[in-house]
Amino acid sequence: MTRAHALGLICSLWTWVLRMAPDGDLSSFDSEDIAIGAGWKGDAEEFVEACLRRGLLDQTEHGLSVHDWEHYHGSIKAAARAKRYAL
Repeated sequence: MTRAHALGLICSLWTWVLRMAPDGDLSSFDSEDIAIGAGWKGDAEEFVEACLRRGLLDQTEHGLSVHDWEHYHGSIKAAARAKRYAL
């Protein structure tokens, strides 16, 4: 996989999380949901495992969550808002 493809999957995952789980808590979603949200076409379990190994997702006592989401989601929202109101 190229770096550009990997970055596209991550960005797709993050934008999906903004819509579907704005708090970053993915415990109500299964691996298939998460892989579809990211645009992954391969095995869903492999995708989620790769995200866990690379520190993009965390396994909590309640299920999956986006790593450090509470630190970054505000910046992502602000960027989207700025783009929406740009001249």
